[in-house]
Amino acid sequence: MVLLLIALVAVFAILFALAVTIVADGYGLRPPPRSHRAEVEFDSWGLPIVFLQPRP
Repeated sequence: MVLLLIALVAVFAILFALAVTIVADGYGLRPPPRSHRAEVEFDSWGLPIVFLQPRP
């Protein structure tokens, strides 16, 4: 009986730690790493090239 109680407490502690880690990882709040950012092209003056889509 005592071992079952200890096992239940351990399972809930692991699930709680997992939930906190998933919620607080912050990946969606930080900008993506440089390797995942879109490449920006620059013109001869060093200004970013913006491609405008024609309106339908």
